[in-house]
Amino acid sequence: MTVYNITEVEPRICLKETNQHPYHASLSSPDEIIDFIQDYAADLTTECIFVFNLDNRNHVINFTRAAVGTVGMAVSTGREVFKTAVLSNASSILLCHNHLSGDPSPSKEDAMFTRRLAKAGDLLGIPLIEHLIVTPEKTYYSFRLSQPDIFVVDTPATAAEGGPNG
Repeated sequence: MTVYNITEVEPRICLKETNQHPYHASLSSPDEIIDFIQDYAADLTTECIFVFNLDNRNHVINFTRAAVGTVGMAVSTGREVFKTAVLSNASSILLCHNHLSGDPSPSKEDAMFTRRLAKAGDLLGIPLIEHLIVTPEKTYYSFRLSQPDIFVVDTPATAAEGGPNG
């Protein structure tokens, strides 16, 4: 009989030293977000989705890597994206994912994913305030600046109003 050892292939939590503590970071522009995430995304060889959980002053409570994909795509669901936001009592979230190709242009799937998350965030009372696509060259695409209508949700948020009974 052969005995095999099970080893973890990728760490679940990765701590990196940074000159800025995430709890004190206030992310008010795409450039600030790019600078903040570059320490974590610079050496990636696959696309990843990062979620920044923000308080009511847009200060970072924490952030997490919600998905690790392939060289050309990363797939996630609302469950993975909003999991830490709910547990962190976040007021809003900011989404960021990388394009290794150097082209920050969004795909049709990127836009559909953003629209679904905006709707989910509205229902949860945790709005998605931005979705950035970043590249290793520090170029980016901002859905908020380029497609602001994607964040407009047609139906009122019953969760924010206290549920169906008001």
